[in-house]
Amino acid sequence: CYEEAIKSALGEQPNAHVLILGSGSGILPLLAAKAGAGRVTCVFQSKSLYRMACLALEENKDSLDATKIRLLENPIESCFVEGEEGECGEGGEAGISTIEERADILITEWMDHTVLGMNLLPSLEIASSRLLKQGVRVVPQRIHVKAALLELRISEISGFNLTYLNSYRWHPVHEKMDLHRELNQGTETHRRLSDTFVAAEIDLQARCDAFVSDTTKKEQGTDDVPEWEHEGVVRVETTSEGTINAVGFWMDIEFGNNKHVSTWEEDVSQSGSSMDQAVHYFDEYPVKQKQGVELTVLYNKFQVLFDLEGYQNKPRHACIPSWHYDMLLDSQRNDTYERAIKNAIESKRAFGETDILALDVGAGSGLLSMLAARAGADKVVSVEMSQHMCDVGEECVVMNGFASKILFLNRDARRMDVLRKPDGTPPDMERKADLLIYEVFDSGLIGEGALHLVASARQKLLQPNAVLIPSSARVFCVPICIRKDRVKNFDFRHLNRYSWRPDYVGVELESCLEAWTALSKPVEVFSFDFYESEKNMMPAFKEIEFELEDDG
Repeated sequence: CYEEAIKSALGEQPNAHVLILGSGSGILPLLAAKAGAGRVTCVFQSKSLYRMACLALEENKDSLDATKIRLLENPIESCFVEGEEGECGEGGEAGISTIEERADILITEWMDHTVLGMNLLPSLEIASSRLLKQGVRVVPQRIHVKAALLELRISEISGFNLTYLNSYRWHPVHEKMDLHRELNQGTETHRRLSDTFVAAEIDLQARCDAFVSDTTKKEQGTDDVPEWEHEGVVRVETTSEGTINAVGFWMDIEFGNNKHVSTWEEDVSQSGSSMDQAVHYFDEYPVKQKQGVELTVLYNKFQVLFDLEGYQNKPRHACIPSWHYDMLLDSQRNDTYERAIKNAIESKRAFGETDILALDVGAGSGLLSMLAARAGADKVVSVEMSQHMCDVGEECVVMNGFASKILFLNRDARRMDVLRKPDGTPPDMERKADLLIYEVFDSGLIGEGALHLVASARQKLLQPNAVLIPSSARVFCVPICIRKDRVKNFDFRHLNRYSWRPDYVGVELESCLEAWTALSKPVEVFSFDFYESEKNMMPAFKEIEFELEDDG
């Protein structure tokens, strides 16, 4: 849509001066120059993005007239037209960028999942008052904020009541979220409770026109602007009975000539947008089917906010990250742990063991601890480093009737012991445990310290014949091609140098199948027997050979 909108704007104003508030990819100034702009000026939000765009221009200088494009290193606040530097009260030339004349067309992509979180509106006003001509064409012209009421809750997991976790389903601003993934969790309490509705409309074209024509608005201070530029009430009808605890919202971006792009396509299984969606959480609000709900929508220069009939009164001090809810909803994981725990306890009973003590390290919500207690463990010690997760787990344990069996400790398991301290402090545990349960794995298996935890526990906290759950694990790898190549016939291979980390990054490859290609079959890298804890703590190196099946 950007390419078509740029061509349309330059078709109406051939050889125009284009001002771009752009990202570091550098694609927009290249498209503008190719479409026939007489001059292109591009401003960035950071020096690192500026350097990335410089690389894009250098790599593509032979495919267009690069002399038309000027990339400004300074931010929009330090940009002026030549001869007008003093109008806004900034003295001196240090740290100031100037352009020869005001621009005819403004193009911006300073939108994120929160709509206004990239300082879009203040930057638009600065550009309008300093750098744009009257009658400027803005691309895109409008942003339609679309939304839907949501229920994103935890209820019963593996037969346990975990609804208390919903009190921690919260975010201080707006949580970035892939709504396709979130609403397809396979649970009745992750769903939409309304049809899509338009929450707000932000007219970028009208805003620019107002600031270009009205010189009294130049450099208007924030003290002169009302707290909320827009405050409206939208009446939404619910589509089913449930409990509203969030509103999900996204953008429908209008480029003119009936051209739109949405950051969430509701009727497809995967979003084609480069942006995720956003979620604003509320306190829980029970509703009936076809009930009318009044939602207040507010926005100022910096954010969009929602208020559900004043139903936002609970004080917040901590939140649980969204990945923890995803983990709890993984029924395959939960069922596998339950079978292993049950088999281990039954096996110990069969050999005549009594008074079985289980140790759950990284206990979190307490789900695995309750599975152990339900399977027949006489006592469970649940260890959690996070203070508020320890509080959450303790509450879940009490709510499910295991307060007498499960003890939560806010500790680092590696520093625990069954011995009395030299200063007389009692031991962390009365005796060594018969069973170790742990789920402290990341996408690379050992990045959260699983090997250290097991080694420390076996040395100080476990009986010699203690059972480990899990007992072993294997790590596989496969070479993949996940690179940038050509975009709109421009060379963007230089961006691949930024796809680097000293270790590894967790990527859900199944959610972006079109972005990568496997070059061979998977190969086992390491195999860990967690009972061999001393061996696992020794550094290891392994060379791997792949039989490549594809070019890349």
